[in-house]
This record gives sequence, C-alpha cells and structure tokens, in this order.
Amino acid sequence: MPRVLIGIAASPSLPRALAPLLRRGPKRSALGLGALGFALLWVASSPAMAQPGVGQPAASEEGFDESFDDDFGSAVGAEPEEAAARGGAIDAESAAEPAEEAPAFEPSPGDERVPEELRLWFAGNVLLGLGGEQGLDRALEARGYLAATTVSGGSVGIFFAMRPWLWLGGTLGLRARTWSHSTLSSASVLAPEGLARARLSTSLGRGSRLFLEAGVGMAIGIFQLNGVSSAGAMPRLSASIGLALGFDRRAAIALRLGWDYARGALDSSGAEVEMGRVMLSAGVEVGE
Repeated sequence: MPRVLIGIAASPSLPRALAPLLRRGPKRSALGLGALGFALLWVASSPAMAQPGVGQPAASEEGFDESFDDDFGSAVGAEPEEAAARGGAIDAESAAEPAEEAPAFEPSPGDERVPEELRLWFAGNVLLGLGGEQGLDRALEARGYLAATTVSGGSVGIFFAMRPWLWLGGTLGLRARTWSHSTLSSASVLAPEGLARARLSTSLGRGSRLFLEAGVGMAIGIFQLNGVSSAGAMPRLSASIGLALGFDRRAAIALRLGWDYARGALDSSGAEVEMGRVMLSAGVEVGE
C-alpha cells in the first residue's frame, strides 16, 4: 500500500487536480484534501489492489519461505500425533476402519468333496472272484468232486473320513467256496474275516470319487466234508481300485476291482485252499 500512495503522489497530474481545492479557501481546502486522502486510503486497502500485478508485485522465488518445506518434510515422516500437531493430521476415522474381509471360498457343485459333517461312512459289498487251484482242490477232484474256481461273499464296513483324500476304517466279511458232487453232499469252505483298511480318494465332482484301497487282516477258514469240519487260519491281504458313483449327497454306489490273498491249510493233510485272487465287488456307501 505505501508504494501505491507514493506512486499517486508522484504523478504529474496531481498538482492540476489539487489546484481547484486550494483556491476555495483554507477551511474548504482542508476538507477537500481530507476527503481525497480518505478516498486514496480506501482504494489502496481494497482486495483488488492486493492482487499481484495490480497494487503489489508477486512474490518472487527468492522470497519463498523455505521453513515451510522443512516443516512439511518433517511432518511426513512423523508419528500421527506429531503430524497432527504440525497441521498434517490424518483422517482418524478412515485409519480406524478395518480392512474389508475377502468373501469365503465356496466350491462349485462340480468340485464337491467329502462334506465336513459326513465323517462316518458305512459300506456294504457283495463280491465274486476266482480262486486258484491248490492242494485241497486236487484232492477233492480226485474223489469225483467238480472243480470250483468261483468264490463268493460279502462284507460290511465302516470308514472315517480323516481328510477328504484319506479314509481309515475296517470291514467284516464272509467268503464261501463250494465243490459239487454227483452223488455225495457238497464240500465247502466258509471263511469269516476281518480287515483294517485305508483308502486314498480323489473327488470327481458331484459326489463321485475315484479311490485306491488296501487292507490287511486275518480269516478263519472252516472246511466241511461229509459232516466233518476242520479249520485253519488264513492271512489276508487286499488291494483294489474303485469308483464311487454319487447318486445322493449322502450315498454312492461303489465298484471295485482288486486282488486278494487268502490261503491256508484247513485239514490234517496240510492241503491248502485259496479263497481269493482276482475279485470284483459292488456295494453301497452311506455317509452319516
């Protein structure tokens, strides 16, 4: 503002503008000069005169306050409390808001695995297989009995789904083999058994599974011929590949193809009998 007043006072047209006021007498001249001075002060203090280039020069780079840059830089690296004191306070509400949680993964119907609540499964199977010829077979055929290579039976079991891919459990079963005779009563072997089993399973979608199953256990073979019985232990091993076709969320039809070992001596002669080799089974599995 002082520069504006000095510029107006130094103007060459000022004496000509003031001459009429000075010729009106001392009292009127003083009133006129006072009014003129008040007008000049009001014009100089107006906002338009404060803009750069109108009433005052723009701030130069040399006059830039470098302390502002120092304060800004220190506020950026300061703690939230210190930044707030320096005028760089952060939005407390936005900082306190927890991050939005990602939605839980939901498998598609085609990627369905063993449901978490279906830990317990019951299985029932009927089986049909071929038994190899051993000493007992040759002894019976020498007495006129017909060859019997077919083994039939069934089993029930229980499995615990420890993981979607790992099932542990066991089965109880019964196998039978019969030799027919044209005039005499048939000879037969019944073999109750118990096996511990483990299964590795992978989902095929929609309740269906492909699995590998292995078992180990023991069977007791009971041989009957002409009303006379004898018994003997038969070690049991089992390995199979299976396919469970889901027709309901809690039920599936299970098909297996495998190899079984079940052989032992059942009479005093020491002749062995075989109760399994290549086996095919079908059954139903129900989850609870």
